[in-house]
Amino acid sequence: MSTQNPFFSYCTTYPGGSPLNPGDTTSSTGVEFGGSGPAGAPFVITDNGTVVASGMFNPSSAFIQQLVNLAQGLHRFELRENASLNPTDVWLLTVGAAETLKIVSIKGLISGKEILDGDTTSETLFAMSGKARKNSTIYLRDGETRISGLIAVDGNDDWTYNTGTQAEGLRSYTIEGNYDSGPISAPQRTLKIATYEDFESTPETKLQTVGQFVYSNLFKITLRAVSANTSYIHIAKLFTYAHINGFSIYPYIGPVNSSIYTTYELELKTGTANRIKFWIAHANITNVNEHMYVYFINSSGGILNTLHYRYNSADLGKEIPFDSGLLGAIKTIRFSSTGQYVVDYFEIS
Repeated sequence: MSTQNPFFSYCTTYPGGSPLNPGDTTSSTGVEFGGSGPAGAPFVITDNGTVVASGMFNPSSAFIQQLVNLAQGLHRFELRENASLNPTDVWLLTVGAAETLKIVSIKGLISGKEILDGDTTSETLFAMSGKARKNSTIYLRDGETRISGLIAVDGNDDWTYNTGTQAEGLRSYTIEGNYDSGPISAPQRTLKIATYEDFESTPETKLQTVGQFVYSNLFKITLRAVSANTSYIHIAKLFTYAHINGFSIYPYIGPVNSSIYTTYELELKTGTANRIKFWIAHANITNVNEHMYVYFINSSGGILNTLHYRYNSADLGKEIPFDSGLLGAIKTIRFSSTGQYVVDYFEIS
């Protein structure tokens, strides 16, 4: 004869079937319990001391029992052979409004600028805030990694946290509750940390004389050749494309000639790069087929790689991502073109 002590084998919302662990909070006012015990043996379930269900274990030594119309608040479900005997298992649940567990805001700790989901930023320190169970503690997670240190949640369900220095690359942040079964917020808040130049803080300048230069945050920008006296390089000109959105570099070519090139260089002010990515958008309104060459050059003047693109008026406004490839020791990018285009958002790695 079996001496197995009866126990709850699972609990889910009813209807719905979402798993519930001991100690969880749920907005569902119905639950389903599964149990295991001696085949044919009686059982009762009590809720805060009151019998709410009774029956017998089936020939497979199991039972399934739904409970509905549960009141708001804490419920102590106990499994017993009968109401007068001690419980053989206990399952605690709280029925109440669904708790909010989320990251509401991520800002640059230094700049105070809001960083939206999916944004790329050069900042590595963040001020985060959000919602979780009041008077509890939570963890910050990056991907599958729990970041050391508990974060306190106040009595208004609010929490704030300033991160340490975060590494470059894609970051995927969530919050893990230090309660119940460790719920994790969804969806993830993603951002990319990278060194980049977008010319947003570069003063507006027109380079018209060969040898003339200007500095941006990351580059020394120098005019090397012009196709005509009326040609110039317009630094920090405003454009509003999908990826090139804001101040950009715009070479004005006048007149457009498919055999005469205007050339300028972007030299990294400090160090070198292993790889450089950026965007261009065609901005020419003529029907002349244009050529653009991009040269990636090391500190000794050696060309590491060359990219070529040909475009015409049908490509007006078309955005194209450019990638140097993993080269190592890139010091300078040289642009040489017969036509007009916009270039922006240089990501350095």
